Amino acid sequence: MEENYELDIMKLLRALRKYWPAVAASAVVCAFLMLIFTHFFSVPMYRAEAVVYISNRVAYDTSRNSVNIVDVDASKQLVPVYSSLILTNAVLDKVAEASGLPYNAKQISRFITTQQIEDTAVLRIAVSAPVAEHCAVLANATATTGITEITKIAPGSSAYIIDAAEAPVEPYAPSMPKRVAVGFVIGALIAAAAVVVRELLDTKIDSEEELSGIIGAPVLGVIGQQKLPVQ
Repeated sequence: MEENYELDIMKLLRALRKYWPAVAASAVVCAFLMLIFTHFFSVPMYRAEAVVYISNRVAYDTSRNSVNIVDVDASKQLVPVYSSLILTNAVLDKVAEASGLPYNAKQISRFITTQQIEDTAVLRIAVSAPVAEHCAVLANATATTGITEITKIAPGSSAYIIDAAEAPVEPYAPSMPKRVAVGFVIGALIAAAAVVVRELLDTKIDSEEELSGIIGAPVLGVIGQQKLPVQ
């Protein structure tokens, strides 16, 4: 059985080598179709980010020359709280109103993602939307109006904008090279699968070695074929 299995694998490999031009052509065609689809039918998505520092104090004390480790730890613990409150309707309703854009709180919640930068009290607010200018407007509105609304909900804390969001120049998704690469791989796999299925369904015996492996005995003789001349 092991010998037959190895012979079957070798047969499939020979078939793939035989039909490699068809496999390559399928890969190129699928890559080209993916290129066309991405260019003409995919909606580009833009991304803008605002970065804010969360503090456990209501106001920043400029007279202090040292950092209190207790305040730093308390500020870091506030970041997950701010991340959760940003996505609430109470906050996003204010963001939608301040932005002046035609989005409601539910739509904006789909655009916004938040992330605590490493183990710090710094929060990154990212907005992904199909319009570049809208990304920056929504990110900045969240970092200002949204954060201000959160300080009302969670008194005794404050936030300071470190980096304001800027309108992106180029979309970050979809990635054209990645889409083309995926199309190339899919096309190659489809063609290779078709070749394998064709070989598996082919019950013809192509060589003496294959026949010997199937019956488990050596081939003693072969009946040849002779083509008669055409009269």
